[in-house]
Amino acid sequence: MWILWGSSYVAIAVMVQSMAPLLGSGSRFVISAVVLAAIAAVIKGPSSLKVSWSQFRGALIMGIALFGVAQGAATMALRYVPSGVAAVIISVIPIWFIIFRFMARDRAPVLTLIGTALGIVGIAFMLLPGGTQPVGGTDIQVTVWSFVLLLGSLSWAAASWRAPRLGLPADAVTSAVYQLAVAGVFLVIVGLLLGQRWEPASITPSSWAAYGYLIAVSIVSLVAYVWLLEHASISVVGTFAYVNPAVAVALGWLLLGEAITIDVVVGLIVVVGAVVMVVSGESRRTASESTASKPQPEELAAHEP
Repeated sequence: MWILWGSSYVAIAVMVQSMAPLLGSGSRFVISAVVLAAIAAVIKGPSSLKVSWSQFRGALIMGIALFGVAQGAATMALRYVPSGVAAVIISVIPIWFIIFRFMARDRAPVLTLIGTALGIVGIAFMLLPGGTQPVGGTDIQVTVWSFVLLLGSLSWAAASWRAPRLGLPADAVTSAVYQLAVAGVFLVIVGLLLGQRWEPASITPSSWAAYGYLIAVSIVSLVAYVWLLEHASISVVGTFAYVNPAVAVALGWLLLGEAITIDVVVGLIVVVGAVVMVVSGESRRTASESTASKPQPEELAAHEP
């Protein structure tokens, strides 16, 4: 899961080099949904995919907010923002949860609060113009699209925060199938409205390879994630929140030649350190509360691009 989700940022950056961003993301989500539905139908039976109208409505909201808005923003932004930097920005999703809790007057541990404050400082540092070498465009475009990434992470966090009250399908895979399908259709429609077109002849082999890899990532990583939720502690599963950005930065430098500036290094250390503190603080709190419920997959699966 560390490798698959961490490498997804690099794969998206390669995919959008010659493929329409939203059409590429939308179609790969639809394909992933179809494959997951087929797997679920074979293993659990076709009846496992049946949902009520209220459950479908919940999946509709979650799908658009998570895979539609958040992942659509990431796909568009990776035309300008280095993949490693994008991963670091998106990794602050656990910090959004703490801010929501604070707004709801739910007290958090001191370690969590310190981590949240550090995370905000780190992100502010990384969003300053001139610190990140753009993949394409200007420094201003990098800053603007970095803010778009931040807003996308806010959309994911806000939807995840509301997830328990949306009446989603009880089965995690079934829920993912509908969310991916809805998001895929949403992104394709938005892409067409923005004038994006599917031109296979102009798509390079490397973009096709990245496209296929991302489909595999969506399927395999979800299966691995659901398995881990049942067989590993939440504190162990939650390590992807701070491992993914490090993997993305390393692969972006190694495979794409992305520059690792002092701003990226400082931002990575501060933000990832902050997320470590937040996740650690929450893990300790959960362990100390015997009545605490297990987090839902929508809350933890906040870092798959």
